[in-house]
Amino acid sequence: MNNETPSLVPIEKLTLEFAKVKNEISEAYIAVGMTTDSMYDFFIRNATNANKFSLTTGIHMPTPPSVLKKIKQRMDDNKMQAGIYLDEYFHPKFYLFKLNEAWLAFVGSGNFTDGGWFKNKELFIKITDQSACADLKKTYEQWFAASEPLTDRLITLYEETFPANERRNNENNRNLSSLKDALHNNFNIDNINFAGQFFSKEHHLAFQPGKTHLDTEEVLMERTLVRNRLYDLNERLVPHIPQNWQIYHHYEPEHIVAHIETNFHHNDNAKALWVGYGRSREALKKYGEIDTTPLNFMRMQVIVRYNDVGIWLMPGKAGAGRMDREYFSRNIQNDQTYLTRFYTLLAGLGDQYWIDIAGSGETIKANSFQTQDTLKAFLSTDNWRHYYFTIGRNYVAGSNELTNDQIVTTVIDDFSKLYSLYEMIRDKSFG
Repeated sequence: MNNETPSLVPIEKLTLEFAKVKNEISEAYIAVGMTTDSMYDFFIRNATNANKFSLTTGIHMPTPPSVLKKIKQRMDDNKMQAGIYLDEYFHPKFYLFKLNEAWLAFVGSGNFTDGGWFKNKELFIKITDQSACADLKKTYEQWFAASEPLTDRLITLYEETFPANERRNNENNRNLSSLKDALHNNFNIDNINFAGQFFSKEHHLAFQPGKTHLDTEEVLMERTLVRNRLYDLNERLVPHIPQNWQIYHHYEPEHIVAHIETNFHHNDNAKALWVGYGRSREALKKYGEIDTTPLNFMRMQVIVRYNDVGIWLMPGKAGAGRMDREYFSRNIQNDQTYLTRFYTLLAGLGDQYWIDIAGSGETIKANSFQTQDTLKAFLSTDNWRHYYFTIGRNYVAGSNELTNDQIVTTVIDDFSKLYSLYEMIRDKSFG
């Protein structure tokens, strides 16, 4: 039997592979059709031992001017080299790394973006054959030589046309998303018996695909009905939340439930409304005035969407949860006992719960990690500035667990299972 490591290996999530080798990278050569701020920042933060970094990127797709400015600044500091390929539609997805004395390449379908590295369904080939890597380096050098120098003038000219191009791209994505929902959605709300359900058919229809980007009077009224129903749920839940948990709804009544206007939602897309529970106002004040909003900290929540109701532990949305998530990351990476306990608690949730970090989606089951090291590598991809971090369970609309008689019991039972994780992740700076 041949026990040699294969030189070609299929890979779907590049972030997981990158996490394994990031500390060994001494040189990096990347050629892609599109680059975004968040992925560029992620790479710079993590490939700290790379003493040579060369990037060739296209701008036919919506590479934002902001990331080009960051790259130009790093070039001016003599920390990298970069070129913009303009002659043809530049579409490679090429990553070549030198690890100590060996070379490693990934060639596939994913751009230098969140989608390309972990959100989208992508496929890469991992290449360890050193001769093949040498040939790939020659190809990269040819592309780089044919690219335009990244200059302030190029960025200025590109910046003038970018907003119109970005709007067209976003509209195309929204249209495609609506088409996919209509074409492949197996969920048929008309086949559900909503008799006795706490959330009615009309509540779920408020988030029907095709209307979540709208703020018409009719759509806002539909969302208002859902919001009012979540206030009703809050009144029923509060007496059943154990006092020793020390989790509370928002201290300002108008913020107890999420707002209905799209500008309050990610990507101006009101796909859901929710009610959340976290630290008290007094606990938040200990962090100083700048961090007193519960939105900056972990919460447990009930969230209503088109086809389901979720009961989630959310350490943070993108740009939030810094204190808790940094506390969690430090302990996961440096405390083996802490990692072991978290691994045990997460696996104990069972396969009805999922964990979503760095855009992995709600498909990774909480008990699916074979080893603690696998979980640790997965958790290392989180970054509070750019990604959501959520652990939860979803109930399809019309489930018995969501009836008027059962919903409070369901929520408290799930909160009880998630609370141990809440306590582990919670920052202990003030006890």
